[in-house]
Amino acid sequence: MVAVAIRPGRWLIRAGADGQTDAGHAAVRLVAAGLLAAQAGFKFWVPGARSRAARFATRDGGLQNPPRSLWLVVCEKIPLFLLAAASCVVTWFAQKGWGAIYPSAQLPLSVRLTNAAVSYARYLGKMIWPQNLAAPYPYEAWTGWQVTAAAVLLCGVSAAAMAMAKKRPYFLVGWLWYLGTLVPVIGLVQVGMQAMADRYTYVPLIGIFVAVVWGVEEATAGWRCRHTVLVTAAVAVLAACMALTWRQLSYWKDTEALFGHAIQVTTNNFQAHYNLANRLYAEGKLDAAVAHYEAALRARPDYADAHNNLGNALDRLGRTEEAARQYAAALKFGGGSATRVNLGNSLLAAGKVEEAIACYTEALRLAPDSAEAHNRLGVALVRRDRTAEAISHFRRTLQIRPDFVDARANLAAALSQQHRLPEAIEQYELIVRTDPNDFESHRHLADLLFETGRLEDALVHYRKACELNPNDAAVRNGLGLALAARGKMEEAVQEFSVAVRLDPRQASAQGNLGNALASLGRYAEAVQCYEAVLKLNPDDAQTHFNFSLALAGAGKRDDAIAQLREALRLQPDYPAAQDQLKLLSGDAGR
Repeated sequence: MVAVAIRPGRWLIRAGADGQTDAGHAAVRLVAAGLLAAQAGFKFWVPGARSRAARFATRDGGLQNPPRSLWLVVCEKIPLFLLAAASCVVTWFAQKGWGAIYPSAQLPLSVRLTNAAVSYARYLGKMIWPQNLAAPYPYEAWTGWQVTAAAVLLCGVSAAAMAMAKKRPYFLVGWLWYLGTLVPVIGLVQVGMQAMADRYTYVPLIGIFVAVVWGVEEATAGWRCRHTVLVTAAVAVLAACMALTWRQLSYWKDTEALFGHAIQVTTNNFQAHYNLANRLYAEGKLDAAVAHYEAALRARPDYADAHNNLGNALDRLGRTEEAARQYAAALKFGGGSATRVNLGNSLLAAGKVEEAIACYTEALRLAPDSAEAHNRLGVALVRRDRTAEAISHFRRTLQIRPDFVDARANLAAALSQQHRLPEAIEQYELIVRTDPNDFESHRHLADLLFETGRLEDALVHYRKACELNPNDAAVRNGLGLALAARGKMEEAVQEFSVAVRLDPRQASAQGNLGNALASLGRYAEAVQCYEAVLKLNPDDAQTHFNFSLALAGAGKRDDAIAQLREALRLQPDYPAAQDQLKLLSGDAGR
């Protein structure tokens, strides 16, 4: 963004950018410096001006102030150097704590020195001609002539600045400003993965602009139309810079545009591919995300985070074995606890429960307070019928993260498996109290309440579950059972009918509908339901028995006897079927 304000007697230019880089940003600063230099009567302090001013005569003919020694000038700056040093130390430790400081094994000093020399030259080039700006810039393998040319440029300009130190001190000051203020961010101590970043030049380029401003002032000192020419040129350059800035800002409109542009203007930009892939993954564009993760890994095969996230994308695509290989690769290149959890998830999905348990256990060794690792280990232990151990891990998960809903639901399910129904109910009630729209928790809670005889409470949660998901056949079936248990048989028939319509192959709903119809004396309809159940499950002795009752109620005695005999064939020790057969056969009288 650029703002220009005109005040009497002076121009003020403010230039800035939202983000890491801005096309034309450096040029705008140059324009600002040019406008300032073109002002009529412009005066500015230059290095040594204070010392010269000290020799100006006063009214009484004496000196205003005696010249100050170099030692005093240096000493007065010591507090500033101390503050800068303290800031550097704090920054270094903070970045190291985040793992952003790269060890010399990954980026040798020779590579960093080479990159530093080339970056000094590239920054100057982008200041003059801001093209192919990117965020971020990757490390590149510079050729010998490129490194030599950059070194020659730096040495040549430095030698020229030293040679002109007395005649043009502003040039030396500006150049040393540029060289010195870039040192902390030039990559000698590598922070992050970028080779360079345009934002690092905001302060260093001030030195170049100082040299340019004084140079322009000196070069144009004898021009007759100096002010007009410089202002006209500056306005033209400013207009061009604004157009370039407008264009560059279009690359910052969203993540895909930013990193897509970086990929276009750089080569082997693994970080841009990785960041773009993360965005595509978050948007559910998994195939595109996989392509960019793979591109990142082609540029940098040892990128552990890219291996891990590629595994996540492959896992969501159902390519479990490929995902497991990516997680293993991530661990090879330094992946931590989270990657081990991901690998455990893939192994668990593939049915390799013991291997998954080993992964989760190792993850907890690395990060004992990992809530995700505790939760997933509990899930794996349940699969091995080690429910008591699983419960302890679920409880530990909730100690670490009390708002971890999945872990609380897993705990409730494990308690239910151990028939600790009041405790399981308590956990589900905590979930629905926090999230009244949690369908699964309402459904399971209703089932447990029904099982413990709390029918009215069960009805409340069954109805809420139906409200949240009207097309769930199992919930409709449960609601029908609770209504039947409360004696509301007509309503139960309606719910069972909906369940059967939603899922005609749900044998339990068909059977319950038959039972409810038979209890209402609607035997012909009940017979149809039992026939449908037996097509799905012909070896269910209970259904054969219920079928016989409906047939008997419909007056089909022989058919009822045939169903009873089939029930006894399937289950010879079925007392109710034996008694009913005796009754229908006349052995026990009518």
